[in-house]
Amino acid sequence: MNLPYSLVLLVLPLVLTACQSMSPEECQTVSWSERGERDGSWGWTDRIAGYSESCAKVGIVPDVEAYRAARTRGLQSYCRLDVALSEGLAGKRYADVCPAPIGLHFKLFHQAAYNQYEARNTLTRLEREQDSLQSELRNSKTTEERKKTARADLLRSDRRLADARADLRAAETRLDRMGRELRQNGLY
Repeated sequence: MNLPYSLVLLVLPLVLTACQSMSPEECQTVSWSERGERDGSWGWTDRIAGYSESCAKVGIVPDVEAYRAARTRGLQSYCRLDVALSEGLAGKRYADVCPAPIGLHFKLFHQAAYNQYEARNTLTRLEREQDSLQSELRNSKTTEERKKTARADLLRSDRRLADARADLRAAETRLDRMGRELRQNGLY
Protein backbone atom coordinates (compact mmCIF):
# COMPACT_ATOMS: atom_id res chain seq x y z
CA MET A 1 0.00 0.00 0.00
CA ASN A 2 1.49 3.33 -1.04
CA LEU A 3 0.33 6.33 0.94
CA PRO A 4 0.69 9.79 -0.54
CA TYR A 5 3.66 11.63 0.92
CA SER A 6 1.49 14.49 2.23
CA LEU A 7 -0.72 12.03 4.12
CA VAL A 8 2.33 10.45 5.74
CA LEU A 9 3.52 13.91 6.83
CA LEU A 10 0.14 14.62 8.40
CA VAL A 11 -0.17 11.29 10.21
CA LEU A 12 3.44 10.83 11.32
CA PRO A 13 3.36 13.38 14.17
CA LEU A 14 0.21 11.76 15.54
CA VAL A 15 1.79 8.32 15.44
CA LEU A 16 4.97 9.56 17.10
CA THR A 17 2.99 11.31 19.83
CA ALA A 18 0.98 8.16 20.45
CA CYS A 19 4.22 6.19 20.81
CA GLN A 20 5.43 8.65 23.43
CA SER A 21 2.23 8.75 25.48
CA MET A 22 1.81 7.05 28.79
CA SER A 23 -1.31 5.80 30.53
CA PRO A 24 -2.33 7.43 33.82
CA GLU A 25 -1.27 4.23 35.61
CA GLU A 26 2.18 4.34 34.02
CA CYS A 27 2.57 7.99 35.00
CA GLN A 28 1.89 7.10 38.63
CA THR A 29 4.25 4.14 38.80
CA VAL A 30 7.05 4.89 36.34
CA SER A 31 10.66 5.16 37.41
CA TRP A 32 11.91 8.07 35.31
CA SER A 33 15.44 6.74 35.54
CA GLU A 34 14.40 3.33 34.22
CA ARG A 35 12.32 4.90 31.45
CA GLY A 36 15.17 7.18 30.41
CA GLU A 37 17.69 4.36 30.39
CA ARG A 38 15.34 2.16 28.36
CA ASP A 39 14.70 4.92 25.82
CA GLY A 40 18.43 5.54 25.45
CA SER A 41 19.38 1.86 25.20
CA TRP A 42 16.76 1.39 22.48
CA GLY A 43 18.16 4.32 20.51
CA TRP A 44 15.06 6.43 20.92
CA THR A 45 15.03 10.20 20.81
CA ASP A 46 14.34 12.19 23.98
CA ARG A 47 10.65 11.55 24.68
CA ILE A 48 10.23 13.49 27.89
CA ALA A 49 8.02 16.17 26.27
CA GLY A 50 5.49 13.52 25.20
CA TYR A 51 5.62 11.87 28.61
CA SER A 52 5.17 15.25 30.31
CA GLU A 53 2.10 15.97 28.21
CA SER A 54 0.55 12.59 29.02
CA CYS A 55 1.30 12.76 32.72
CA ALA A 56 0.14 16.39 33.07
CA LYS A 57 -3.39 15.08 32.46
CA VAL A 58 -3.21 13.28 35.81
CA GLY A 59 -1.23 15.98 37.61
CA ILE A 60 2.15 14.26 37.54
CA VAL A 61 5.35 16.08 36.62
CA PRO A 62 8.15 13.84 35.32
CA ASP A 63 11.62 14.00 36.84
CA VAL A 64 13.24 15.45 33.72
CA GLU A 65 16.73 15.48 35.19
CA ALA A 66 16.60 11.81 36.22
CA TYR A 67 15.12 10.82 32.84
CA ARG A 68 17.77 12.65 30.81
CA ALA A 69 20.70 11.46 32.91
CA ALA A 70 19.49 7.86 32.61
CA ARG A 71 18.83 8.25 28.89
CA THR A 72 22.42 9.38 28.45
CA ARG A 73 23.56 6.21 30.26
CA GLY A 74 21.27 4.14 28.04
CA LEU A 75 22.73 5.72 24.93
CA GLN A 76 26.16 4.46 26.00
CA SER A 77 24.92 0.90 25.57
CA TYR A 78 23.18 1.72 22.27
CA CYS A 79 25.85 3.86 20.61
CA ARG A 80 28.24 1.02 19.80
CA LEU A 81 29.30 -0.02 16.35
CA ASP A 82 28.11 -3.61 16.83
CA VAL A 83 24.64 -2.16 17.46
CA ALA A 84 24.94 0.05 14.36
CA LEU A 85 25.74 -3.08 12.34
CA SER A 86 22.95 -5.25 13.74
CA GLU A 87 20.32 -2.48 13.56
CA GLY A 88 21.25 -1.59 9.98
CA LEU A 89 21.29 -5.21 8.80
CA ALA A 90 17.88 -5.69 10.46
CA GLY A 91 16.48 -2.75 8.51
CA LYS A 92 15.93 -0.54 11.54
CA ARG A 93 16.17 3.21 11.07
CA TYR A 94 18.67 5.31 12.99
CA ALA A 95 17.31 8.39 14.78
CA ASP A 96 20.64 10.24 14.92
CA VAL A 97 20.82 10.02 18.72
CA CYS A 98 24.46 9.15 19.33
CA PRO A 99 26.71 11.97 20.52
CA ALA A 100 30.11 12.86 19.09
CA PRO A 101 32.60 11.38 18.53
CA ILE A 102 30.89 7.98 18.10
CA GLY A 103 27.82 9.52 16.42
CA LEU A 104 29.42 9.99 13.02
CA HIS A 105 30.99 6.51 12.96
CA PHE A 106 27.71 4.98 14.15
CA LYS A 107 25.75 6.80 11.45
CA LEU A 108 28.12 5.81 8.64
CA PHE A 109 28.40 2.17 9.74
CA HIS A 110 24.64 1.91 10.24
CA GLN A 111 24.00 3.40 6.80
CA ALA A 112 26.40 0.94 5.15
CA ALA A 113 24.66 -1.95 6.93
CA TYR A 114 21.23 -0.55 6.04
CA ASN A 115 22.28 -0.25 2.39
CA GLN A 116 23.20 -3.94 2.44
CA TYR A 117 19.81 -4.75 3.98
CA GLU A 118 18.02 -2.82 1.23
CA ALA A 119 20.12 -4.39 -1.52
CA ARG A 120 19.36 -7.87 -0.18
CA ASN A 121 15.63 -7.10 -0.02
CA THR A 122 15.65 -5.79 -3.58
CA LEU A 123 17.39 -8.95 -4.77
CA THR A 124 14.90 -11.16 -2.91
CA ARG A 125 11.93 -9.25 -4.36
CA LEU A 126 13.30 -9.54 -7.90
CA GLU A 127 13.97 -13.26 -7.46
CA ARG A 128 10.35 -13.75 -6.35
CA GLU A 129 9.12 -11.79 -9.37
CA GLN A 130 11.27 -13.92 -11.65
CA ASP A 131 10.00 -17.14 -10.03
CA SER A 132 6.45 -15.94 -10.62
CA LEU A 133 7.15 -15.25 -14.28
CA GLN A 134 8.75 -18.67 -14.71
CA SER A 135 5.72 -20.30 -13.08
CA GLU A 136 3.47 -18.48 -15.54
CA LEU A 137 5.54 -19.80 -18.44
CA ARG A 138 5.32 -23.37 -17.14
CA ASN A 139 1.57 -23.15 -16.53
CA SER A 140 -0.37 -24.85 -19.33
CA LYS A 141 -3.32 -22.49 -18.74
CA THR A 142 -1.26 -19.40 -19.59
CA THR A 143 -2.19 -18.03 -23.01
CA GLU A 144 0.46 -17.77 -25.73
CA GLU A 145 0.08 -13.99 -25.74
CA ARG A 146 0.73 -13.82 -22.01
CA LYS A 147 3.69 -16.19 -22.36
CA LYS A 148 5.19 -13.88 -24.97
CA THR A 149 4.83 -10.94 -22.58
CA ALA A 150 6.19 -13.02 -19.68
CA ARG A 151 9.27 -13.97 -21.73
CA ALA A 152 9.97 -10.30 -22.45
CA ASP A 153 9.41 -9.47 -18.76
CA LEU A 154 11.76 -12.32 -17.86
CA LEU A 155 14.52 -10.90 -20.06
CA ARG A 156 14.17 -7.50 -18.38
CA SER A 157 14.06 -9.26 -15.03
CA ASP A 158 17.35 -11.04 -15.80
CA ARG A 159 19.05 -7.67 -16.32
CA ARG A 160 17.53 -6.17 -13.18
CA LEU A 161 18.52 -9.28 -11.21
CA ALA A 162 22.12 -9.02 -12.43
CA ASP A 163 22.16 -5.35 -11.40
CA ALA A 164 20.70 -6.21 -7.99
CA ARG A 165 23.34 -8.91 -7.43
CA ALA A 166 26.06 -6.41 -8.32
CA ASP A 167 24.51 -3.82 -5.97
CA LEU A 168 24.44 -6.37 -3.14
CA ARG A 169 28.07 -7.35 -3.73
CA ALA A 170 29.05 -3.68 -3.73
CA ALA A 171 27.13 -3.03 -0.49
CA GLU A 172 28.75 -6.06 1.16
CA THR A 173 32.18 -4.94 0.00
CA ARG A 174 31.64 -1.39 1.32
CA LEU A 175 30.45 -2.70 4.68
CA ASP A 176 33.37 -5.15 4.96
CA ARG A 177 35.86 -2.42 4.05
CA MET A 178 34.35 0.00 6.53
CA GLY A 179 34.45 -2.65 9.27
CA ARG A 180 38.13 -3.37 8.55
CA GLU A 181 38.98 0.35 8.64
CA LEU A 182 37.15 0.84 11.93
CA ARG A 183 38.90 -2.21 13.45
CA GLN A 184 42.30 -0.98 12.22
CA ASN A 185 41.64 2.36 13.91
CA GLY A 186 40.57 0.64 17.14
CA LEU A 187 36.98 1.86 16.86
CA TYR A 188 35.30 -1.52 16.32
